[in-house]
Amino acid sequence: RPEVFAEIAAACAPLDAQLVISLGNPNSVTLDLPGDPLVVAYAPHQQLIERATLVISHAGLNTTLTALGCGVPVLAIPITNEQPSIAARLAYCGAGRVLPLKRLGVEALRELTEAFDAAGASAGVFIFLGEVTEPASRFATSNRIEIWGAAELAGRLRGKLPAE
Repeated sequence: RPEVFAEIAAACAPLDAQLVISLGNPNSVTLDLPGDPLVVAYAPHQQLIERATLVISHAGLNTTLTALGCGVPVLAIPITNEQPSIAARLAYCGAGRVLPLKRLGVEALRELTEAFDAAGASAGVFIFLGEVTEPASRFATSNRIEIWGAAELAGRLRGKLPAE
């Protein structure tokens, strides 16, 4: 859905951050997006998330676990299947915020990204990770994921999330 990427790029354009958009598809088309995002068909998620200050994601399990393991807050835009429940758990334990797809728009995204920016979470790289086409087992064996309890995780992320 190119319009989702366009809205994310427009919302992040005024921020002092590098936006990396991973389309998750080696056959993806070239997108003309606002700002100066780095758009790639595929990116090494683990390595990018380790350097990120915020992950904007559809709340897929692999991306979410990697962000949690790296102590990076998540702005979740769930789309289908298990993603809404994963996003709800992120918000519940204080590890991220949720923007439902039906509320997606440049203004709503800008409000949330500016709130993360004000909380000090946007000094570095923003990432939107599109659909992952690789088998989940490949990520499970290639990524070292450490999962903390909700209280410890919330403590590690304190100060990185904007006030609700």
